[in-house]
Amino acid sequence: MFLARLKIASVWRRFLAEIVDFFLLHVFKILIVFFLANYFDIIDESRLTLTYMISNILYDETFSFPLELICIELGYLITSIAFESFCLTRYGATPGKRLLRLRVLKCDHPQMQENGDLTIEPVTTLTSGAAFTRSTFKCLMATFLFPALIVALFTSQYRQTNYDMAANAVVVAIEPRE
Repeated sequence: MFLARLKIASVWRRFLAEIVDFFLLHVFKILIVFFLANYFDIIDESRLTLTYMISNILYDETFSFPLELICIELGYLITSIAFESFCLTRYGATPGKRLLRLRVLKCDHPQMQENGDLTIEPVTTLTSGAAFTRSTFKCLMATFLFPALIVALFTSQYRQTNYDMAANAVVVAIEPRE
C-alpha cells in the first residue's frame, strides 16, 4: 500500500488547467466543424451574414439552429467526455493538468495534516467508471449549474467541485519534496 502526502491544488492552477484544456478541445472542435461544414455542405453561409439576420429579424427562422449543428454539438460533448475520461484513467490528468503538474486521484479516506498537506491512502488514479462519472458530471454542471460549481469549489474542505465529490476524487498539486 502506497501512502502519499500531497498539496491540494490551488483554485488558480485548476482554472489555468481548464483554460488550456478548453483551448485544445475548441481548436479541435473548430477544425472538425469546418471540415464537416465544407465536406457535407451543412451550413448555408448566406444565413450567417448580418444583413440576412437583420432583414429576417421578424421571422422565427432567423434564430433557429439547424439540426446538423445540434448534432455536431452533441458529438463534441460526447467527444470531450470521452477524451477527459481517457486522460484521467490513463494519465491521471488532462493535458492542461499535466502541464500545470496537477493530478486527479481517487480519494476514499483523505486526512488533512496541520501543515496543509493531504494524506491519501492508498494513492490511485481514477477507475474508468469514476473518470467517466466525473467527466459527465463536469460537462452537465458546467452547462447547466455553473454557479453551484464555483460555490462547491470555494466551500469544500478539499477544494472539491460537485463532480469531484461524485467520483470520490481530489485534484492535487505534484510538488517536489525536499
